Parts: sequence; structure tokens; C-alpha cells
Amino acid sequence: MTKPKLDTHAIAKYAKQFADTLCTQFYGQHPAISGKQMVELAANRQVNLLAVKNVFFQWQQETQKLRSPFFDYSVPEVAQALTTLMNALSRNISIGRAEYEPILAKAVADTVVLALDPADFFRQELAALGERVDVNNQLKPIGKYFSLNRPLFEQLCEAIAAKGGQMSQAQAQQVATEVAARYQPEDPTAVFRSLSATLPAQPEQFWAAEVPTEDPLDFASNGLDLGDKPLTLSKMSFSLEEENPKAELTASFKTEAAPVAKVVPLNERFSKPEELDTLNERFGQEQSPASLNQRFSQQQPSTATLSDLYKNTKIESLKSFIPLNRKFAFINTLFGGSSQEFSEAVDKIDHCADYHGAIMFIKEHYFRKYNWDLENDEVKEFYELVARKF
Repeated sequence: MTKPKLDTHAIAKYAKQFADTLCTQFYGQHPAISGKQMVELAANRQVNLLAVKNVFFQWQQETQKLRSPFFDYSVPEVAQALTTLMNALSRNISIGRAEYEPILAKAVADTVVLALDPADFFRQELAALGERVDVNNQLKPIGKYFSLNRPLFEQLCEAIAAKGGQMSQAQAQQVATEVAARYQPEDPTAVFRSLSATLPAQPEQFWAAEVPTEDPLDFASNGLDLGDKPLTLSKMSFSLEEENPKAELTASFKTEAAPVAKVVPLNERFSKPEELDTLNERFGQEQSPASLNQRFSQQQPSTATLSDLYKNTKIESLKSFIPLNRKFAFINTLFGGSSQEFSEAVDKIDHCADYHGAIMFIKEHYFRKYNWDLENDEVKEFYELVARKF
């Protein structure tokens, strides 16, 4: 049986409406929100904890910008001064609505996922840690932000610690899958009751509806009434839109009443050259009737990914390194077909201070938004390219 999937669009829409409602109530009486107010804002504690987590990690990225190549930040005096500054700033948090509302919306969306599919939530948390997972230095420190389904997080930490405490991302994902298979998620009823205090919500509205598999040749179920007349297919016409990177082959056919009662076999109807309208004719009569797959396989001797071809090459700039054909693949698979989103993403990644910052940026803005699958080849390839950038 296929595992049901969460409807990411429904979750994002609800989270945005929730954040708008709550921020309208709060910022109607306050010009900014403090750290103490963040912890108490929503009726659901998990939403507040994840909002604080999101602020903390964005703040971490901002502090990286303070580090200049002209100074030695390892000097004890400098390190102490920075620590003092960070502590002072943490006691004086003040965030306006424009900055806090998207942070709150993400916290709400994450809470819904954590309530309904905790295994997927923690797999994504692992993915944000990078190529290597360190249970003591990376995983356990973020445990304070999880109150919902916390036993699963603790069991995950214990399982990784039992295998040495450090492992690759792939190994950590495998451990997470094994631990999740034995875990019984908490009842989400109380979570949605507290969320409904701000905006009504039921678990059922966040699961994607199952689409039944249909037989494309079952014309009767598609409302095509043939009556007693035999089916006659007209020529199939194809068009290839070359300017669209998501080029599609489109086919159209229609039904006509045959003048005779006898059904003529397809091989006889298209046996005459003048009645044949194939892709080969569209692209040139001089070409042989070989299939598209055969023709392109002769032109492309290798199916190696971009990462395979330049496996040991240090990437200075993702924006200039990724060729056009891979760019289209990433746009269509990872960025919902938006070339603008792709361009903004690689530009921001190019300016990240380190690998961890880049991965956190990807997770915050694209991983859940476009429902990236860690088993997808484009996702793996993109992560490998990001790793080689740093």
C-alpha cells in the first residue's frame, strides 16, 4: 500500500493565513516582538519553539557576515568580545512584523509536518546538517526546540550514538528510517485543537487526495460515446516547442464516423507512404525511421551527471559552473519550473559563508516548499555540487 503524502500546498496556505491572523492581532498592539513574547505568542508551544529556532539559525547566518578576512577571530580577546556581544543582543530581541511573519509561517508549517509525519520532519532536519552528521555537536543541541514527538528525536540520537556518534548523511537517513519504523507517533488531536484557537484546522485537510490510476485507452470512462460506429483515428500530429525548456510532445486525435461498416486494421490504414505522418518526416525525409531514443543515444555517449564528470573539481561559482541543460533539469525538478527561483538560489548559495549556511538556506527556502525527495537524482546531484562549492 502506498504511503499517503502530505499536501505541501495546503500546509503552506494554512501556515500563511495562520501567521497573518496572529500577527494582525499582536502587531495591532505592539510595534515589535521580543524574545519573551515569541515564546508565548501562539497557543501551541511547538509553534513558538520552532519560531525561536528559525530566528536563531537566521541569526547565525547573519553573524557569519561579521567575520572579515582582515582580522583574526581566533584570538581569545576577540572571541570573548564577540560572545559578549551575542549575549547582549540575545537579551534585546526586537523583530518587526515584516520580518517575523514569514518566520512564524514556517514554524506553523513545520509543526503540522511534525504532528502528522514526524519521520519525514526529522529526516529533513538531518538533511539540513550537511554531508556528515555529528550527534553531539549538531543533533543534540537542537533537541531543545522539539516538544512534539520528542521520543522519536531521542531514539534517533541514541541510535546514531550507538553507531559511533558520527556518520554520513546517507547512513543517518537509513538509521532514521529504521527508528521511525518502530515508532508510534503521538496523537495529533491536541496539536490541531491548539492551532484552531487561532485558525480552525483538522488533520484531514493536510493530506493529499489519492488520484486513481486511469487507463488512457479506456475511452468509455472518459465520456467518449462511440455508439455503434467503428472508431477511425485521424493522423496524429506532433509539435515540439523548442523555445520552452520544458518541451513537450503533444498529440491530438479525434473520432470520425467511418463510411463503411468494416473496421480497417491500423497497419493497413497507414501502409501507404502518403498517409504516414511521423516525427521523421517532421524533422527531415532524409533521416531513417529510427526511434528518438536510438537517435539521441548515438549522439550522447554518456549519461554521467554533471557531478560525475567533474567529481574532483572545486567549484568557484555555481551560477557560472552549471551548464544550460543541467540548469533546466534543476529548474523543472527542484524549483517548480521557476528560472527566477533557481537564479536567486544559486546566487545566494554562492555568497554563503560555509557549507552549513548553504544547506540551512536551501532547507529554509526550497526543501519543503518544493517537497524535495532525497532519493531523487537531481536532489543528490545538486547537494553534491553545493558541497564542492565549499
